[in-house]
Amino acid sequence: MDDSKPSTCDQTSVSDLSYTSAQPSMPAQPSMPVQPSVINASLKLENYLPYRFNQLAEQMSSALTAIYSSEFGVSLSEWRILALLGQQESMISTDISLCTKMDKAKVSRAVQRLDSEGYLLRQRDELDHRVSHLSLTAAGIDIYNAIIPKALEWEGGLVDTLTAEEFNDLHNLLNKLDQQMKEPLPIKNAQLAKQSHTGTTLGDA
Repeated sequence: MDDSKPSTCDQTSVSDLSYTSAQPSMPAQPSMPVQPSVINASLKLENYLPYRFNQLAEQMSSALTAIYSSEFGVSLSEWRILALLGQQESMISTDISLCTKMDKAKVSRAVQRLDSEGYLLRQRDELDHRVSHLSLTAAGIDIYNAIIPKALEWEGGLVDTLTAEEFNDLHNLLNKLDQQMKEPLPIKNAQLAKQSHTGTTLGDA
């Protein structure tokens, strides 16, 4: 092939450039004013349940972390694992992650820390050596038993403002919402929620 011969693409580019340069310049069109977006004011954040639940959970976590950390030297993540293993004879990390809604990396770090403190017993699975069955050692049981009264005392102080009937109603309502979250959101409610949020960006509640 003769390299000196321009390719079809080269010829087209030259032709286009020649044509363009021959055209008279057009006056710039005035830009249209940008209309400001209208914010949908139908959502009140202080009444938005996901936001309120998140805020309440953060406050509870902060208060309980102070107790677990200052008095027992364990983090909230570590306590959640201790609490689960106090209810179950043994569990694997994957199941702990599912039950606590903590990611696997956080569970792994907490397990390593508890193991280093002598609170956990690891037993390799006979069929899959990559999997370890976790259970509490005697020291793990001791610290679990020590934390339980403190945790229940704190919970008692929190719900002291509720009557016994309100306390039972609260659990019933939470159970209903928990069950609802395990099922697809009804289409009608999903459409209403979509309409009510048009024009707003809240991010994670």
